Amino acid sequence: MGASANTTRVIQANMHQMVAMMRDPAFHNEVSLEFISETPQGLAMQYHFHHNMSLASWGEKVLITLMPLGADMVSVEVSSACALPTQLIDYGKNRKNVEGVHDYICRNLYRYAYLQQTYQQPAAASQGGKFCGSCGNRLEASARFCSACGAKQE
Repeated sequence: MGASANTTRVIQANMHQMVAMMRDPAFHNEVSLEFISETPQGLAMQYHFHHNMSLASWGEKVLITLMPLGADMVSVEVSSACALPTQLIDYGKNRKNVEGVHDYICRNLYRYAYLQQTYQQPAAASQGGKFCGSCGNRLEASARFCSACGAKQE
């Protein structure tokens, strides 16, 4: 098994803010990760990223799992593992990937909260249709739960 690092932190934010952050190209650029896929896992969301090869590593696979813990709390689990399973030494690259993701979240969370309040809610109200009361995500007319934050719809 290759070298790896893993941490979990609880962040005071709603799921919609965290999903917006994971999808933001500014996040990908700052933490130097290439977006691979987004996968729903029940109420949780998993994001798969790849960090390119460098002199210190053959590249790393980064998995970020977001799990809502209520209306305004999200568990953020970040794991990074060497892309080459036989690589036993990573020179601290996996730890740097994990810390980089958590640092970005802590430094920039206020920006996503501001953008959500300023732009997404008024835009949702002006577009017509059905929207989640918790996070403002656009919903199908027959939706009973929000696909972004998992909140029950009336």
